[in-house]
Order: sequence, then structure tokens, then C-alpha cells
Amino acid sequence: MLYFTILLITCLLQLTYAAPHSSPLKSRASTGCGKKPFLPGLTQYRGIKSSGKDRSYSYHLPSSYDANKAYPIVLGFHGSSSIGAFFELDTKMSQDRYRSDKIMVYPNGVGGSWAGPTYHTGSTVAEDVQFVGDVVEDIKNQFCVDEARVFGAG
Repeated sequence: MLYFTILLITCLLQLTYAAPHSSPLKSRASTGCGKKPFLPGLTQYRGIKSSGKDRSYSYHLPSSYDANKAYPIVLGFHGSSSIGAFFELDTKMSQDRYRSDKIMVYPNGVGGSWAGPTYHTGSTVAEDVQFVGDVVEDIKNQFCVDEARVFGAG
């Protein structure tokens, strides 16, 4: 069931941020362009309100981050009984050797899981999808993001 929830979130992200099929995707820079980041190259943690709940995520900017260059976002979704930090440690996706020209984002599910399985009662699918959208918006407001390149893995 977790697989289908992550698949749903990924599909919704693609539908939300993709242009219509009739026009090719063009790079669109976010409002965060030009803002100087704090400590690029180190994973940092952030809390936000989403659907009335306190939620959290971590992000990792490339050590060579340029505030005037638009970067793709890759969201790394952890599995059940886990958190984003463990996904980052397990996959090593923040390391420069795995392509240093991306912003990695690791959202945390409520209580270590995402909506979908019968044992998860901390959030609904709609709340998790809203949270992922809120995370993407938060990142776009802080950093220079290529809005046409938002991806998910997990």
C-alpha cells in the first residue's frame, strides 16, 4: 500500500508541475532565485505547518550551490517506520558523487509512515499530498528551483 501512496504522490507532483503536453517543458526559475543560502553542502532541517499540522522535512543543497542557477528538486520518500534522514543516509543521494546539481528534499511522514496503510492514522492521503506540495512551495520560495524539474524517489 505504501508503494501506491508514493506512486500517487509522485503522479500528482508531475501533474501539478508539468506543462500541458501541447507545449514543451521550459525551465522556469522560482522566486527563491538570488537569495543566499545558509550552509550549502550540509543537510538542514525545517518545520512547516501543513493542513493545520506541524510537519517537517530536511533538505540538502549542493556544496557548489549558485543562487542564480535554477536547480531541479528531488524528493526522497522514506519507507514505513522511518524518517527522511534515514532515507538520505541509506541512499546517499545527497552526496556530490550522485550528481551535485540538484536540491535533495526529504519529507517526513507522520509517525514514521505515509497515509495509505491501515496502521497509519496520523494523516490522510489528501493531507500528505498537500504536505508534499507545501514542501515544494517552501523550497521554491527559499532557493533557486527549476519549476519544470520536480522529481520523486522512494
